[in-house]
Amino acid sequence: MNKSEHNKLINEPGQIKEQTFNRWTDKTHIKYEPDHIRFPLIMENITGPKILDVGCGSGLVCYLSSLRDDIKEIHGIDLQKSILEDARVNVKSDKVMFHQGSAEELPFEDCIFNTVVLTEVIEHVYDVDLLFSESNRVLIPGGQIVLSCPYKGKISDPPFTQHVRTISKTMVKTWAEKYFKIERLDIIMMFKNKIFCVAVK
Repeated sequence: MNKSEHNKLINEPGQIKEQTFNRWTDKTHIKYEPDHIRFPLIMENITGPKILDVGCGSGLVCYLSSLRDDIKEIHGIDLQKSILEDARVNVKSDKVMFHQGSAEELPFEDCIFNTVVLTEVIEHVYDVDLLFSESNRVLIPGGQIVLSCPYKGKISDPPFTQHVRTISKTMVKTWAEKYFKIERLDIIMMFKNKIFCVAVK
């Protein structure tokens, strides 16, 4: 599947979506057990006052960020129209703005964000180098990325997921070091292990 076919697929009517917003609070949610470990770690490493959540999905990181007094402005961007509709329902905060767009061509000016969040994004993006380059571009000097992704995740057939690659810790290190200074790069041991990275511009 090429990039244009991939982008078309995720915006087809009736596209299956992961119902993931309540995984933070609902202990009966099928994704609660792995994800309730990851999200506090992500939130501990986000610094404001202005953040960008790339691949924001149903809006969970945007919602959690909106609860913090030190974060004043939150932008979430995603390719999938229907999941952005869910995000706008899930997140009711004047601090939060949602945008449809590509992680590889961010519709923002240079040097405006303190943190770019890349949670479960790089396994979906065709040009990861461009993703890191764009993240670097929109960050202020000293700004940071906070990243998580599946550790050696399996590529699944659409429409259930749109993963385009499997990912190792070495791959993340190679991509990130081209644009950032890595401060942390770990494997989070969970039911489905994740790579977690914090890196500074």
